[in-house]
Amino acid sequence: MKKWLFILFIVVSGAGAVAGRNVTEINGMYFLLDQQTQTAAVTCRPYYNGTYEDEEEGWIHFQPEDLYIGHLVIPDTVEYGAVRYAVTRIGDAAFAGCKWLISLHLPAGIRSIGVSAFSLCYAMKEISVAEENETYMVYDGVLYERSPLRVRYCPYALSGEICIKEGMTEIESSKFQYCKSLVGVILPDGIEVIHDGAFDHCTSLESVYLPASLKTIERRAFSSTGLTSIMLPPQLSLIGIEAFLDCTQLCTIYNSSPLKLTIGSKNNGYVAYYAQSVIDVTTGAGEVMLPREGWQKRLIDGEMRIVSPAGVFRIDGQKIE
Repeated sequence: MKKWLFILFIVVSGAGAVAGRNVTEINGMYFLLDQQTQTAAVTCRPYYNGTYEDEEEGWIHFQPEDLYIGHLVIPDTVEYGAVRYAVTRIGDAAFAGCKWLISLHLPAGIRSIGVSAFSLCYAMKEISVAEENETYMVYDGVLYERSPLRVRYCPYALSGEICIKEGMTEIESSKFQYCKSLVGVILPDGIEVIHDGAFDHCTSLESVYLPASLKTIERRAFSSTGLTSIMLPPQLSLIGIEAFLDCTQLCTIYNSSPLKLTIGSKNNGYVAYYAQSVIDVTTGAGEVMLPREGWQKRLIDGEMRIVSPAGVFRIDGQKIE
């Protein structure tokens, strides 16, 4: 049975105010306390060296071992000065730079999460939420806002294959960027747009299911992933610039979309640039580059070339002197 722990990143007992905007340290965590509403927001460790003060981005002045680490549970309430405060917010950059934070549990009362709250939490494998929480939920390891339904955060170290929850029409920009342990993603029917950089640098991502409803893949949505093959659905009409740039293992394209694909072309977001075969699913026809003995495809000076015993050729067959 998993044991949740409060990991203290500084030796402390009890609670005490620290330099900055009424930041208070309570049991190894930092909070902004609102006396009027008796609510508290989790915040980052503030920095003060006697002359210079940085509260909002104090984390940049510390090493990861001096910030939140390990398995952390945010409490429902905290007490300071004989007053009990309900923990309702996670502030901007509250856990930013916490590269040794492995898991995080959110209590029922959390109602808002600030900008860049989990930035650079590269070791984060798991995030969980109390079932009673009316604002957030976790589905297949990913944190969602309930209404309107949207992806809020995917832990960087979440591994394996995940299914995205039904009920959305888009995957927002950069939501899964640098999730380097994901190997497969299944997108539900209803998704129409995958925005800029949504899965950029998911380097272990080998497969993705694109639903029939998908119409647009934006710029760098799948760049620098490990995709080996992909099926383009029938309503897909736009692939943004560099959407599949540096997908060097993307060898097979099954195309049921109206897009015209050519092996080695940078058009349509490089989707067929590294391909060995492009198959038209509707007709069974396609362009296939069959491997021949002694032939290789290589990137030379940023361009895809065919290297053979007879010389170096462009993808269209023209020999390069």
